Amino acid sequence: MSVFWLFPIFVLLLILILRYCHKKGWIISLVKKFSSWLFYFGIFSTVVCPIFVTFLGLPQHVRADFYEGLPEWAQQQLGDQAVMSWFFYLAAFFVISGAFINWLSSWQFSLDNKRLEKCVEDLERDGSEKLIDTYNLFSRFIEDYYYRLGLTVNERVSLYKVDGQNFSCVGRFSLDEYFKRIPDKMYPLESGCLWEAYRLNKVQEVVPHDPEEDYERYVDYQVERFSYTGEAVRNIRMKSRSYFALRIKKEQRDAVGVIVFESTQCDGLKFGKIDRLLKVEEQRRLGYLITALNGHIPTLSSASSEGL
Repeated sequence: MSVFWLFPIFVLLLILILRYCHKKGWIISLVKKFSSWLFYFGIFSTVVCPIFVTFLGLPQHVRADFYEGLPEWAQQQLGDQAVMSWFFYLAAFFVISGAFINWLSSWQFSLDNKRLEKCVEDLERDGSEKLIDTYNLFSRFIEDYYYRLGLTVNERVSLYKVDGQNFSCVGRFSLDEYFKRIPDKMYPLESGCLWEAYRLNKVQEVVPHDPEEDYERYVDYQVERFSYTGEAVRNIRMKSRSYFALRIKKEQRDAVGVIVFESTQCDGLKFGKIDRLLKVEEQRRLGYLITALNGHIPTLSSASSEGL
């Protein structure tokens, strides 16, 4: 059999394998699990190729001196021709793999959007027939963020929506059951890190004072930094030392809510990692979900009566 016919057979087998993996959900699972690795791989590829180009652009005597400094076995294997070959091989590999990674990420995002739209359509269709537990739905949605960021019992993720002159918590998750408890109150609109994130898009804050060592200075810092009252700070269940709060918008329209990541440790949150996770597309997905289910989100009184 000619080697030429092996290529379409290989492509066909690859397509069949990918379809099988897709049906099993393995591809999306791997993309989610190794998304941060893919990001660093992209950075690595953008660094390596310029290094090869720079090396080949050096004067010949400089390259010759470099080769002479290598072990004898390496001198026999390397040379301008070998380096050029490796450069083209690596460049081709990085271009192909980078294109595949981008396509795979876009494909995953498209599938997630389709599932989300179908979920919302089903909820809207059934909304008139039964009560939707939106708090549990939002909590499960942000639980995915919690695990993808590798958060621990020291951290918590909460989702808030604007409700008149207040923020109401519509979803919350933490591995610590005490931090995870559903809040029994609303939060005033014009105070706290929620308000600052709602106005300015993002808040990243590390509190320099440890509440276990100097509680009064911790309280004073919160009062001065976020315009809380001293009583409000003392009544906060989770005495956090680091915050990452982000405004949620659906496309370019008005803000619909705020998502807050917090930790009792000053180094418990990786701000850059959260930024990469909650890109504009992910914010829009969350904003779309809040807007679509807005009519089903109970008020504080109805939530209490339903036991939510």
